[in-house]
Amino acid sequence: MAITGRKAGSSRRKITTAERKPRTTRAKSPHQPAAAPAENAGENEPKPIWEIAAELGAQIPEEEWAKVPSDLSTNLDHYLYGAPKSEE
Repeated sequence: MAITGRKAGSSRRKITTAERKPRTTRAKSPHQPAAAPAENAGENEPKPIWEIAAELGAQIPEEEWAKVPSDLSTNLDHYLYGAPKSEE
């Protein structure tokens, strides 16, 4: 089977099946550990995002947390872009 394609700067030519890249493999994330043997299952699993967020939040001093407005979630557009504040 051949697929018609065009290479830059050349006339039309046929691309053979052998020239196409195989689609059978999946790209692996650099953040995912390699598969662990069954006896070590669970040791190499990545942390859930909420645990990562909690660890990062624990590194921020309390005086910095005190600067966060209490209505930040309601008025995020106001604090980011200067939109009018919501009165909710």
